[in-house]
Amino acid sequence: MTSSLRTALFLAAIVPALAEEAPKPAAPPADRAGEIDAFLEAWGKRSREIRSLSLRFRQEKKLRILRRPRVSEGDLVYADGKLSVIIRGKDGAVESEILMKDGELKIHYPRLKRVELVALAGGSGPPSGGSTGFTMPFFAEDPRNLKRDFEISLVASDDKAKDASPGNEERTLELVPKDPKSPLKKVRMTFRGLDFKEYVQVDASGDESRMTITASEMNPRVPEGRFELALAEGTTFVRLDGSQDK
Repeated sequence: MTSSLRTALFLAAIVPALAEEAPKPAAPPADRAGEIDAFLEAWGKRSREIRSLSLRFRQEKKLRILRRPRVSEGDLVYADGKLSVIIRGKDGAVESEILMKDGELKIHYPRLKRVELVALAGGSGPPSGGSTGFTMPFFAEDPRNLKRDFEISLVASDDKAKDASPGNEERTLELVPKDPKSPLKKVRMTFRGLDFKEYVQVDASGDESRMTITASEMNPRVPEGRFELALAEGTTFVRLDGSQDK
């Protein structure tokens, strides 16, 4: 599975929970498991209340095959269970588009005239393992179920903001797959309180992607046209999950 697909699956899975009510102050070290549970529980509760979300971000990819990191910018929109992500290069041209709706995930590469497709488990969220080789349980009713597939840690930032009020500290949630054969090495998500600030994905191959949020808006009005792909004539479709086209 490609790095772009793993990123797409993870974004599709976590987007409904990118903004939250502030968590309780950090618990003592002896109660770290309880602290993580409380964090995930509050995150899951809020995710069920989000109607729509808009984010702008800066993305940096460090690939083993490249001498320099690839830097791009993008915007992400989520509404009514549908997700759209557009990533642009330095010249402003669209490098890729990610679309999730109607039980399917599509990754469009306009310059290649190529669309990759993955059927979503249960028709609503990312697949649970199988041909994609990765489990994405964030769409579960209870995000605490992440503990079945990941070792989880919640770490307070060493660089604490002077104006941070109780419950609004910067923290990083780190997920490490329990499966030693996972193509993913770890994921780190940094929050201020529970406002999503940064996402870092490290693949087992050594490739790394970093997404930093530069602007966000809760419950914006999203035009339906945002959830459609404009495809050039001759665009090819490739299934990555082994399923058959409808």
